[in-house]
Amino acid sequence: MYRLWHGIQRDWKIAVIPPIICALFRAIFIGVYCPYSSFDGKWPAIGSCFTFGFQWGMGINSYILLAAFLLLTLPGCFSLRWFNAGNALRSVLVTIYSVILYIAFLGKMLFFYHYHDILNDTMLLGLNADKRNLIDIFFNQNHGMWLLAAGILFTFIVWKTASRILNTREFEWNWAGSRLFNGACAFGLVAINITGYYFFNFGCHISHRYKPESDTVPSIVKSDPFLAKAVIDDLIAVRQVLIHPPSGTLRHTDQQSLAILEKHLTPTAMNALKDGKNPLFTYQRQAKGAKIAKPSHIFIIVGESYNQSPFDQQFANLHIADGGKALRERSGAIAVDTVLSGGLISQPAISSLVTGIYDSGLELNERQTFWQCNVPTALATQLKKLGYKTAFWYGGDLSWSSLVNFLPAQGFDRLESGTIICGNNAPQTWLGVYDSLFLDKAAEMIASEKSSQPVCHLLYTTSNHVPYTMPTTDYGFNAKEIMSEAGENVLSDKALTDALGTYWYCDKAIHDFVEKMLTRFPDSLVVVTGDHTGGILNLTGMGLTPRRGSTIRERYATAFTIYHRDLTSDMLAGNDIAGHLSITPTIIELIAPAGHSYLSLFPPMTEPIDHIVTPYHWANQDYVGLYRENYYQPRKISATALPNINKPHLYQEERSALIELTAWLVRHPELLEKVR
Repeated sequence: MYRLWHGIQRDWKIAVIPPIICALFRAIFIGVYCPYSSFDGKWPAIGSCFTFGFQWGMGINSYILLAAFLLLTLPGCFSLRWFNAGNALRSVLVTIYSVILYIAFLGKMLFFYHYHDILNDTMLLGLNADKRNLIDIFFNQNHGMWLLAAGILFTFIVWKTASRILNTREFEWNWAGSRLFNGACAFGLVAINITGYYFFNFGCHISHRYKPESDTVPSIVKSDPFLAKAVIDDLIAVRQVLIHPPSGTLRHTDQQSLAILEKHLTPTAMNALKDGKNPLFTYQRQAKGAKIAKPSHIFIIVGESYNQSPFDQQFANLHIADGGKALRERSGAIAVDTVLSGGLISQPAISSLVTGIYDSGLELNERQTFWQCNVPTALATQLKKLGYKTAFWYGGDLSWSSLVNFLPAQGFDRLESGTIICGNNAPQTWLGVYDSLFLDKAAEMIASEKSSQPVCHLLYTTSNHVPYTMPTTDYGFNAKEIMSEAGENVLSDKALTDALGTYWYCDKAIHDFVEKMLTRFPDSLVVVTGDHTGGILNLTGMGLTPRRGSTIRERYATAFTIYHRDLTSDMLAGNDIAGHLSITPTIIELIAPAGHSYLSLFPPMTEPIDHIVTPYHWANQDYVGLYRENYYQPRKISATALPNINKPHLYQEERSALIELTAWLVRHPELLEKVR
């Protein structure tokens, strides 16, 4: 009884450490990333955030109590040696768990820095990411050595704290009773201890029915977008991702999928599914007739993290998008200010763009089925039917994301890698050769081609990517001259100017390439966009806008400009919203003869677009939203703060159907056409 009594007390001593650490981490997160200029009026919500966060986090933190009881206290009742070693082992146990908490917290802090969100299913896509690049970002962009040193110090502090707590005096009790009495007391102690464990595991409730979950977050917290993120402990966030991964749709039965798909797919498409046919073939459209002279060259330039916000008026004094603005000022150029990508990071964004269906986090580019089978809505496949050769130019190594296997199956005749065409000695980041060098070499090679067959070139750059360590000053960037109007707050922040300078470099390299190609091939059709958006506008407190933090549109709208000398503004039906999966049908409608048949799930920009839906976000004429947030915002350019609309997101059934459609094709590869 003595060992049981003291063992349980020691278990509870160390059990207080994890929730205190989580509360400390939550306070650091709020202090570093809060979007408020002051906490006035926020204290009730912050208090509720900490209270509910503690209760929710105990769903995992309470396991330290259970583990100590099962692994140390109970065995110690039968082994004096094990009991005597108990304190040291408890210190080890809680220290190991605390290090796990630190790693998860560090991951959340870095993830939020780059993606403006807490840990979510995007982190699963990192399994196939370039690990060298991740290491480069960690050490060069995020001060990795300091974070590792802080981790060592943190580990030491937790160890010493746990040891000191365990050496505090415990309640004594005289167990000199009968064996029956002691047995009854032992049973009662175990029962009370287990009840206490479940009480905290259920979030300070006895019944599992009241266990905290994401849908029971207090409204005062949930209505605040930032605190709605801060309330979630990091391991809880990781658990949510693992329980509900994107690939969960692959476990759906056909009947489950059909129930989801029938809410959005056309009756013809549903009949095709039920008949065992590819529903994509039912989305056949007829071109209305060419609107421009058929170009000898189509250039689709996809800039890494090339987002729209530097083009917005409130950031005009940065002058980092002047190259892109020069293209937009050409007669025949049209810009769309809210364009949504098919992914929030590169892999799903590119695979969605080239296939014409949303990747939906299923990593189509890494699946051997899509190395051997063609998606009929694919960009290159469709343009080849109009007589175009197709070429894909990537600034990095084509082994990245298995592009060398994936792209040929999706219709590309030619693949070119920047690391090969520019040589091994060309300056490069972990991702690829510097944009200007890569695009200059591509321009030289394209200009020297003799073939009379029209060709579509898709060029994908790499430089505008964290950790922003490339020497942009060597390529013409002078922050004090270019951004002289930005103010000292911007110019004195080296990390920020490095990021802004890299965007400027990417923008200039793309503009210079376009100018060269239009000089050589003046009849070209040019599309410039970004694979997704980047995080360069970390301008909180920089004085560029009266608000703190960025809007949803600023965070997720990619740059988009389309140019041809015959193009007029009415040809895009006045659209100011679009999605990447509308690029292929738009090109076809501009150049194809009347009656030409093509496939597209989405309308071209030559027709009025009512709304855009992706697996991640949506936009219509009035609003834009990110599905993982619990609010959406007005879709407008604004220097002042925009209201958060705390209502259910729109188009959720359509979104679910689009995700389910991709999962159906992954589960039924027999519906896809095999390629040689």
